[in-house]
Formats: sequence, C-alpha cells, structure tokens
Amino acid sequence: MASMIDTRTSWTSAMWRRATSPVRPFGEHVSVTEQLITSPSTAHRAHRNTLGGADDWTVSFLPGRHLNKHRAVAAIRLAAAVADDPDAITPHIEVWASALGLTANDAKAMATDDIQHDDHGATAGG
Repeated sequence: MASMIDTRTSWTSAMWRRATSPVRPFGEHVSVTEQLITSPSTAHRAHRNTLGGADDWTVSFLPGRHLNKHRAVAAIRLAAAVADDPDAITPHIEVWASALGLTANDAKAMATDDIQHDDHGATAGG
C-alpha cells in the first residue's frame, strides 16, 4: 500500500530536506576534538576551557555554564538536531535537554538563538 501525502499541508524547507535526505544516525555529524565540538548543521560550538581542566567545556548557546565533555556533546547534538528540524521535539532532544538540566522547549529556544561573536572572534549564544 502506497503512503499518502497530505497535499493540504504546505511543506517547509526542513520537511523537504528530511524527505530527500538519507537517514543518518543521530550524532553522526558531530565532530569532537581535544579542544572543540562542532557540527556542520549548526554554528554553535563547544570549547574546552584550558584553565578549567580537562573536563570543563562551555557551549555557545549556554554562556556561563561549565559542562563536562559528555554534556557538551549532548548540547551540540541538540543544536544540530534543532537546526535540522526547528519544529521537532524528539525523544533524543528531550534526553539531550535533560542532560543539560533543561526542558526540551527551553533547550530548543536557546539553541535557536542567533550566534553572536565576542571581541576575540569566538562564538557565543545571544
């Protein structure tokens, strides 16, 4: 049986991107180095704080918060998922938000804030 497409709904660019893109596992597009955690899906980044120790990270959309590496990766995965589909609240987003001590809606709002640059050229959430 063929699946039916609801032609009464206008498709957003995110819906078209999902429909035409191959399925990829969550987190596949997150790059982790000793100093930086990034994703091509979002401009948000996590930086390791050299003065804070080996497991002290800050994330551009969570200014002032110090996270361990696991939580910093969760934050960038969440930002990437939100960038890929701003309207979605998935179980993954809920888990990542919970790891950050946030609700899914609060985390999504923070992750969708515009990126601003500080005086040193580093990114920071706005």
